[in-house]
Amino acid sequence: MFYHIIAAINVLVENYREFVDDESKFSRSRKWDFKDFLIFESFRNKTTNRHEITRYVKNFTNKYYKHIKRQNFCQRRIFIKSEAWKSLSNEYLKQIRINEERRLFKTFKGFRLFAGDGSDFNLVDTEELRREFNVKNTMMKKNPVQSKFSSIMDVLNGFIIDGILGDFKEDELKLMHRNLKNIKELVNFKKSIFIFDRGYVGME
Repeated sequence: MFYHIIAAINVLVENYREFVDDESKFSRSRKWDFKDFLIFESFRNKTTNRHEITRYVKNFTNKYYKHIKRQNFCQRRIFIKSEAWKSLSNEYLKQIRINEERRLFKTFKGFRLFAGDGSDFNLVDTEELRREFNVKNTMMKKNPVQSKFSSIMDVLNGFIIDGILGDFKEDELKLMHRNLKNIKELVNFKKSIFIFDRGYVGME
């Protein structure tokens, strides 16, 4: 697994410019470059940033420096687009050949088993997120910042194959159509079974 994650990261690094918000960022070799951020976030243990940074420097790098400021790390991280993490996930699935028949993948009567569903959840209340997810207040009510998440998962092997964030009022069936379109290269549809609940009524 480690080898495949690193291989996926190396693919993204080749075209890292499309995943960086500011052209001036990550253009020179620094203490923490674009690849460091991807490796760090992929293997962190979800403890404090300070502890994780120390662990990363000790175990994952051959760079000889004593201290990295946590504030500097956080300031640079915000310039990496969110698309980088989804692209990294997709590339990893390609690296492990998720769409092929391999003994390491569990099946149900020879078929891969996928489930699709959506859920609603609240986001942080900021003006930027209100604009992004089309949330507006009325004269009588301040609406919470909510979003709809739609995803498809390989339920026997534990992989999320695709995930989409949409507007709170967006139709979940339309979001699922986008999910299915996104996974055409990752899934062999002829050897797969998809499970949906009664909210996904459609002849398709």
